[in-house]
Amino acid sequence: MFEAENVTIRIGSRNILNAVSAKVEPGKLTVIAGPNGAGKSTLLKVLTGELKPDSGSVRFDGTPLAALAPHRLAARRAVLPQSSRLAFPFTVLEVVRLGLECRPGLSPALRRTAPLAALEKVDLGSFGGRHYQELSGGEQQRVHLARILCQIGEPVVHERPHYIFLDEPTASLDIRHQIETLDIARRFADGGGGVLAILHDLNLSAMYADHLIVMSQGEVAAEGTPRAVITDELMESVFGVRLKVGRQPAGDLPFVLPQAIG
Repeated sequence: MFEAENVTIRIGSRNILNAVSAKVEPGKLTVIAGPNGAGKSTLLKVLTGELKPDSGSVRFDGTPLAALAPHRLAARRAVLPQSSRLAFPFTVLEVVRLGLECRPGLSPALRRTAPLAALEKVDLGSFGGRHYQELSGGEQQRVHLARILCQIGEPVVHERPHYIFLDEPTASLDIRHQIETLDIARRFADGGGGVLAILHDLNLSAMYADHLIVMSQGEVAAEGTPRAVITDELMESVFGVRLKVGRQPAGDLPFVLPQAIG
């Protein structure tokens, strides 16, 4: 389990995160939502070890994150950032194969088949020979999703859960591939792995999240199940809009329509 406790990140005199605590547990899909600038990506970077907190602690399975060697951490968790730049003319298959660098013990057969299988999962099975730079933004994002799937492998290996961190993985995708991407995350969590995803779409958050964390101004404004968290009051207090949260008759799943109320 990844656990941040009372984490604060400062830039100058401003707290980007203010005494934030959060967990990423195996077998769960945790979603972070909130307005722009709320601290969502900063919290993800703290949990993955990219940023060191000014105060507070971050642990992975009880061990301080800073004490873990990068290559050992990379073998247990993979990160999909909001955007990734490549300056070299790699093919799609070459980009996906980069994920295998964190798995030195793989057999030659798996080294051949794993990248192809990952591309099939993200609906890019025929794209292996194409140049990465020729793809659309959404296609490039799915290439990197395939890359981290190659990096992390199965959700659980030798009884140790693996983790994937996804920073706005659906932002540049059409609705079909948004759902396919979150289905991949859902299956990973159902298989025993841990998933943290930052999403702006509250309806997708309600559909997929086991645990929803809503952030506002560098703090956790609310957390719990989507049913408990997504309320009329939250929409006004955190997002600054008066919206009526609906409820589906089956399962009481909340949904938000983009219609302001008087």
